[in-house]
Amino acid sequence: ELSDLLKGAARELPPIDSNEFGAKFDTFGKSRLVLIGDGSHGTSEFYRAQAAITKRLIEEHGFTHVAIESDWPDARVIDHYVRQHPQRSKEVPIRVFDHFPRWMWRNTEVQGFVDWLCEHNAALPMNQRMSFNGLDLYSMGASTRAVVESLDRVDPDLAQAARKRYSCLEPWLSDPSEYGPNSTKCEPGVIKMLQQLLSNHLSLATSDGDVDGGGDGGGESFLDAEVNARTIRDSERYYR
Repeated sequence: ELSDLLKGAARELPPIDSNEFGAKFDTFGKSRLVLIGDGSHGTSEFYRAQAAITKRLIEEHGFTHVAIESDWPDARVIDHYVRQHPQRSKEVPIRVFDHFPRWMWRNTEVQGFVDWLCEHNAALPMNQRMSFNGLDLYSMGASTRAVVESLDRVDPDLAQAARKRYSCLEPWLSDPSEYGPNSTKCEPGVIKMLQQLLSNHLSLATSDGDVDGGGDGGGESFLDAEVNARTIRDSERYYR
């Protein structure tokens, strides 16, 4: 019986807000990646448990990155805030995660975790601070704007090329679900833009001050451009 198997494998947990709760997950401390399921999205208990587990892995086991099911541009704003990047907002950004479903990340439990992460990072050198990134591939509109804005800071000519190549997508940015039947002419420009960014990786990163995109914020304009260009490529395929 499935119910018997579940009962046999189940483990009793202490209250989420107790110190003992996070310790129950120390068994994952030596893992390179820990995936915290999202089957309970929308419940306060899920987000509080997620935060408690993540804090424990960071404080006691040296985990260094948080990646969430969210668009890269929105999560990047939070990342700049928690790492206290020079371009960051000094308060928790409020104009992020502002699309359906807002409740997924735009809630008080996540805000509390973000504030905690900012305080945790404050005591660390910039290159050791926890990052906060998004994994989703749907942000066609936000990512096209982000590529252009990032390249404007490091290579205006390439930024202009991006404007031209991505202009093909403009009619569908407000409603990408309508893109599919009209997709044949946009794919080549999207791929060409990503290829050009990758071929210019070293020169662009160096011009922004830091080849690996770390340190005190140098190189991050190129990193944003490259990741967003990949997202545009993936979202173009998805909606096609």
